[in-house]
Parts: sequence; structure tokens; C-alpha cells
Amino acid sequence: MKLSGRLLAISHKVTPAAGLADIGTDHGKLPVYLILKGIIPFAIASDNRIASLGKARVLVKKCNLESKINLRLGSGLAVLRHGEANQIVVAGMGGPLIAEIINCTQARTCGKLILQPMQYPAYLSRWLCVNGFDIMDEELVEDGGRIYRIFVCRAGSPQKVRDEVFNDVGEKLIEKKDPLLGKYTYQIIERYRYIYNSTTDIRAKAKLKDKIFKLEGILNEYKSTDNI
Repeated sequence: MKLSGRLLAISHKVTPAAGLADIGTDHGKLPVYLILKGIIPFAIASDNRIASLGKARVLVKKCNLESKINLRLGSGLAVLRHGEANQIVVAGMGGPLIAEIINCTQARTCGKLILQPMQYPAYLSRWLCVNGFDIMDEELVEDGGRIYRIFVCRAGSPQKVRDEVFNDVGEKLIEKKDPLLGKYTYQIIERYRYIYNSTTDIRAKAKLKDKIFKLEGILNEYKSTDNI
């Protein structure tokens, strides 16, 4: 079976030969793919919507994976027993909701969290740092005309970001010269310019102007490379 570019990029962050919990699995495509490819031996797939879990159940049965994928109806990480999964995927939700889901002991004792927000990635980046999660890796992936940001993290002692702008564009993305860094940064600049031109709040305009200036610096630093 084929995955979307977004889910395929997430699959590349999964540690092979280890179990996985996919929270908010929807159709169940990610755990099914990972097992069919022999990447992981088993998975827990959960969703808080009966209809979505029903779709996942159909796919699991079609692929004869009932013995390898445990389907659970429930909210967040409450579906997991302590230590049951050492890598957890939470993808396809907004950044604030993902933060709410992982704000628990299960997430803090997990070896790896793979997070992919659909909206507000900067919020999630900031929340992770403030709440004691180390961002070990980041990646950008383009899918369906949108660019998504993927975080790989775990509980630890994160260093404070050098500047607020690095919540918009993660330092890991800059360090690794992510191929989509230029396009992603440009989109953020354009969004801030729109907000700047739409507001009459002097203080807000000053903050936005400062952010735009710093983001333009990041963009200019990398626009001469082959990737941007």
C-alpha cells in the first residue's frame, strides 16, 4: 500500500523492530504500512471516533493484521498502559491539541515521540521547550500543496531557544539545511506581512516587523544554496 507524502515522512522517523502506538490513527494506514513493510513487529492504533476506528478495523482485517495491530477506542494516551509503547506517533491534529495529548506521564516516559501538527507548529515548538521536551530532530515535508513540520522529541532538559523566531523555523531545520526550508520560511514571512498590514496595533506591528526582519535573515542566509 502507498502512503501520502506526509505519512511516509513520518514512517521514516519510526525506530525499526520496536512497537508503536499511533494515536489518532484515523484509517490506520501508518501502522498497517509499517507492519507490512516489516519495519515494526506490532502496533497499537487508537482513535476517539468510532467511525475512524471502524475504517481502521476494515483495513487491518483486509490485510490480515488482527494479531499484530491492537485497535483501541479512546482519547489521547489514556488508551495506553504504562510503558506499553516506547515510541508514539501523534499526527494530523493542531499543535495545541497535540500539546494537550502529550502533557502526561505516558509521554514523558516514552523513548520517542513523533509529532506532526496540521496547524500552529510554532505553538507546539514553544510548548515542547517550556514543558521539558528535547526536540531531537525536525523535518519538513510537502504534501498536497502544503508544507508540514515533523518533530521527533522526548522528555529531557531542553535548552532555551536563542530567539522566539526559532519556534517559527526550528534550529534543527536550519542546521540540517532542510530542502524545504526556504519555501517554508518565505510562507511564514508572507503570513506575517499580511498580519502586519492588517493590524493597527503599534506594539503588534513592531513585534511583527522584528520577526519578519529575522526570518528574512534566515532566508537570505540559505537562498543561495541549491536547495532554496
